[in-house]
Amino acid sequence: ADSRLLETEFTLKLLSYSVNIIVDI
Repeated sequence: ADSRLLETEFTLKLLSYSVNIIVDI
């Protein structure tokens, strides 16, 4: 369960990072 939470956090971080790049352009 712990690794799954970490994976979700990583996915969310990656998603928000991608959104920031899209908005920046």
